[in-house]
Amino acid sequence: MNGRWRTGAIFDEARRNALLWRSRQSIAIAVSILLGLGLALTSASDWHTLSRNIESLDLRGRNVLIAQATDPASPAEISIASCEATSELLAVERAGAVVALDSTNVTQLGPRVPLVGVSPSLLPELDHVAAVVGSSLGLAPGDITLVVEGEVLTARVGQPQPEAFGLNSAVAVRVPFTTTWTRQCVIELGDSESVTRQAALISAQLRTDGGDIAVTPYVNETFDILQAFGSRPTRWVPLGFGLLGLILGGALLSMRSSELAAYRLSGTSRRDLVILLAAEQALLAGVTVAFGSFGCVIALLVVPTMPLTTLLWPWVTGLTSLVGFWFVAYFATRRSPAVLARDR
Repeated sequence: MNGRWRTGAIFDEARRNALLWRSRQSIAIAVSILLGLGLALTSASDWHTLSRNIESLDLRGRNVLIAQATDPASPAEISIASCEATSELLAVERAGAVVALDSTNVTQLGPRVPLVGVSPSLLPELDHVAAVVGSSLGLAPGDITLVVEGEVLTARVGQPQPEAFGLNSAVAVRVPFTTTWTRQCVIELGDSESVTRQAALISAQLRTDGGDIAVTPYVNETFDILQAFGSRPTRWVPLGFGLLGLILGGALLSMRSSELAAYRLSGTSRRDLVILLAAEQALLAGVTVAFGSFGCVIALLVVPTMPLTTLLWPWVTGLTSLVGFWFVAYFATRRSPAVLARDR
């Protein structure tokens, strides 16, 4: 074709060049598909690992504060009402008192089972049943009838609680109404809250009697798991995959010197040839975006903790390879047709 190309003809030619399953382009199409699916797999793996790590740390007592006496030799008590009131703070997920009661005999569990008084603000199941059985005591999950010292109670086998609560191997009941002070207040913060900052704020809100109290984290983390996740190397994968697509596109372009020479010798202008090559790369980038977006949607269903912003990863990869390839194509087509023909 001589002269200027019509826009429709350029994109029709680009479609035939880019998406026909022939020897060279089959490599580009396959790599584009793998790049898209690789993005989804990488993101899903990252967020799944983060979820598992956070879940493991949560069960140990991550972001759990314990308010108690600074010196065991100088007992201090905390008002249960002020302890439960901290659960209303925006930074707090739940909070309440934990009061050790006498061991008791439970027909289903045996003698001398630890009995613990707990605030419903810390263990919401106590708003619905009289007792919550710890998950480590061996009963099947669900609602049950518990016989405690001959008294029949409605009960529920609870979910695993953070180690800091001390409830997994005990039977929890409401704190007796006659008990208004506790030696221990347990506070669970939100995932992204600053333990140090919130400890100072909560300490100021607790009403105490006796010696001094300290509000300290149950688990002293040696590093911030969320900060470490934010600085992980794989966050650069979208750009890295985009550069990989650019390198592949440049390598395949260098193998098409005779084809580019034929276009130029047939009268195709540099401008139209750059547009044609960019359109080919745009179609390949579109393959990456399509398969990457599809993979990310599937990953979102499998890993619910993944944010919707993950859907932008394939677009970053596609745009990186496309913009970079435009410059490569621009400089490649500046060579004369005679030089291009000699390079075949």
